[in-house]
Parts: sequence; structure tokens; C-alpha cells
Amino acid sequence: TMTVLITGGKGKTASRLARLLKDANKPFLVASRSGRDPTDDFPSCRFDWLDASTYAIPWSKVEEITSVYLVPPLVLDMVLPMQVVLKAFIDYCREKGVVRFVLLSASVVEPGGPAAGKVHDYLARTGVEYCVLRPTWFIEVFSEQHRKPIKPEDKIYSATGDRKVPFVSAEDIAAIAFHALVDPQSHNTDYFIRGSELLWYGEVIHIF
Repeated sequence: TMTVLITGGKGKTASRLARLLKDANKPFLVASRSGRDPTDDFPSCRFDWLDASTYAIPWSKVEEITSVYLVPPLVLDMVLPMQVVLKAFIDYCREKGVVRFVLLSASVVEPGGPAAGKVHDYLARTGVEYCVLRPTWFIEVFSEQHRKPIKPEDKIYSATGDRKVPFVSAEDIAAIAFHALVDPQSHNTDYFIRGSELLWYGEVIHIF
């Protein structure tokens, strides 16, 4: 069975991607540091970017993994260069037979740039099937991440002033990731993903 491995299993896009795969009856495995799905709804396993001994665990759970969704945690840049860790895991996956990778990057990170940009460049040069997602700011930071701090003070603190941002939903990012992972033809490109409307924070706050 050809399985999709999802790293960053409890993250905004990864959790939504898992739901899409489940609804489409596509085999997948969610990897996270705890190795547990709090809802017990998704197949899961332990995985830690900083512990190479956990890299083999996904392959002990499923027969074959053909594609991987790469969600690099920000902590890597503080502990170890992101590109070093991700390149090592990509190479490990290729040895195990993985043929396709979808990387979650960011709109501001160009190919060959810092951190995820170097991973982007590496995927493009190695000849694997790949796709790189480059979204702008997630609208879910207000509904999921900062909702509690915002409510008591009725304020949003930001350095952007009245500048407008094309916020994008994690639902849309997950939908693109889904197709990049399961479509018969590899996308072999990067997608700049942004919302359809420019909003400043004063407008965003009225949505929630």
C-alpha cells in the first residue's frame, strides 16, 4: 500500500491534510514527537526531527511510504540549521523508496534562500518528484493561536501598522498539498499561495 507520511502532524496544515486524505480513503501516517493522535482518529507514530533514531519508526508501521509532507519546525534554526536536518531525512527517505516530497515553506523564502529555501533548492536539484508550498500569513493564527490573548484586551499587537496582508487559510494550503501528494503527475514546481483579499488587522479582527 502506498502511504503518505505527514510530518508536523498536529500543525495547522498537517492536521487538515490528514483529514483530506482520510476522507479520500488515501493511506497515510501522521508523525509527531508524541506519536499519539489526541482524537485517536488518525494512524500515527513517533517522529522527532532532532532524533535520527526515530526516522525508521514510520517504516515499522506501514509497508511502503511513497510520498512525504515536510513541515520543518522553527526550532531547528535555533538548535541546528534546518537544511542540514531536512536534507538528511530526505536522503534517508529516498533510500527507503520515497519518490515524492511536498515541502511547506513560506512566501518570503526564495529557492536557494535561507533555511527552507535551501531545502527547496535541494529538492529541485536531486531529481525527485517535488512541490514547494509558499503561503503568506495564516488566517488561523487569530482563531487558533492568538484568540485567547486577543479576547481579554480586544487588541492585536502587530508591527505591520495599517499595511494590508493577503491572509490565507490553512484549509486551502492543505488542499493544494493533498493534490501535490496524490496526483498521478508530479507538480515539480513551487506555488505562491495567498488569500484573495488584502486585509489589515483592523478588518481581520471583525471576522472573529
